[in-house]
Amino acid sequence: MEDSVEETTLSCRVPLMGEAEISLKPNIINDVAPSKVLEYTLTVGADNEEDLGFLCNKLSPLLDRENLSVHPLREKVAEYFNSLPPDPGCVADVSDDTNVLNEMIGSGDLKELEFNGFVVLESEMMTTPLAARNLSELLVEKTGQSKSTRSDTVTFLTQENAIDCGLADQFGLLMSIASYLNDNLELEESEFEPLSPGTARRPLTNPLEIQAAEYKEDEFYTEHR
Repeated sequence: MEDSVEETTLSCRVPLMGEAEISLKPNIINDVAPSKVLEYTLTVGADNEEDLGFLCNKLSPLLDRENLSVHPLREKVAEYFNSLPPDPGCVADVSDDTNVLNEMIGSGDLKELEFNGFVVLESEMMTTPLAARNLSELLVEKTGQSKSTRSDTVTFLTQENAIDCGLADQFGLLMSIASYLNDNLELEESEFEPLSPGTARRPLTNPLEIQAAEYKEDEFYTEHR
């Protein structure tokens, strides 16, 4: 930056978060460029780690620019999400038609899942043009993630949303996978108790919503975890 600036700190208080504070302070390096601001340091402070992680999570996508380094923020965001308890979800129910799953998931897939920790399932269940148009009306938001990470458009669908869009069969298929695995996958014994509504016999549960993503030509989502 070319402008000179006094040694002042721009601070703002964050309401409803105790003593949380965000400050932006210029770094003046006289040896290199006297009285010139070469960089700024953003400082985020909070009463506790949860508030600190929450603030960093909100700031990170806003500051994710080519000329800004947000690596420390990203590290704090990762710590924040890893510290949150998992969503216990809802009971995994079997869909009305289990034949689709029986045809889609074979014993080889289960062995691959057990060995690798993941498996790719292919389904030929297609949507209708009307369902696609109905879904597109809901797909209006970007995720807030970096544009270099993903460029698709997403939404989260409840069962009611899926029915309205004409995607009830697809929703039922996805929501029945956990139940299928409860019945067919040899789960290793664990020292931990499953989160309710999961049980020791049927530990896998479902989320309340599924994510739908729309990719237009040349749109992408990079490898991620």
